[in-house]
Amino acid sequence: MDLCIDVGNTTFVVGVYKKRKLIKKDFFLVDSNMDDDQYEVLLLSLLGNHGVNPDKINRIIYSSVVPDVDKKILPRLNNIFSCPIKRVKECQFDIQFGQIDVNEVGDDLLAALEGAKKKYGCPTIIADLGTASKVLLLDKNGVFDSCLIIPGLSMSIASLSKQAALLPEINLKVPSSVLAHNTIEAMNNGVILGHAEMLKGLINRIEKEIGYHCQRILTGGSSIYLKELLKDEFLYDGDLCVDGLEQLLGEENE
Repeated sequence: MDLCIDVGNTTFVVGVYKKRKLIKKDFFLVDSNMDDDQYEVLLLSLLGNHGVNPDKINRIIYSSVVPDVDKKILPRLNNIFSCPIKRVKECQFDIQFGQIDVNEVGDDLLAALEGAKKKYGCPTIIADLGTASKVLLLDKNGVFDSCLIIPGLSMSIASLSKQAALLPEINLKVPSSVLAHNTIEAMNNGVILGHAEMLKGLINRIEKEIGYHCQRILTGGSSIYLKELLKDEFLYDGDLCVDGLEQLLGEENE
């Protein structure tokens, strides 16, 4: 079995593959105050809850955009598993990089791009909604040619609450209407629907500039708030990143 780990600013995602098919996927929340023992316990608990024996893991790929977590968890991974751990930037990429420096690109974005090319081909635009929202262009020649980064949904709503004294902290939910009749609805509907319209507008501008239409993929943890709102224009794929990580591992005999 293969183990694909994606560490983000908010979540620690684990995908388990058997014969290159995703059989288990789960996550726990990342907390900067957790120590290495806690990360190890949470990971082993997560695998145990799904009946995955660490001794059965033959290959591991590790993606992360949080160096502080890497310092805590990587030594523990080496203790838990007997196989080597492959890092994303050690892999061979099927995509090309044009004017973009691969060293500036996060592991998660590289995995999403690889997954998109394998599953959907080119040209493709990926809206990856996490702590930050990213809009990635994989052009008709398979070149990663643009990346836009925008404050994500949770970051936007937290910023409103923090910076405006009279605005409360709220939990996001999918709005049923653009109309808002109280402060909570005003914040919730404005952030979610505004984000949806922003994404559509940015992608329309990209397609106008490059001169052709692209397949549009919606992914990332915060995409759950937008997938129904954007279902007519985007294909939702919640497994794109882990599938990309599995793709980067390559075939068993390589």
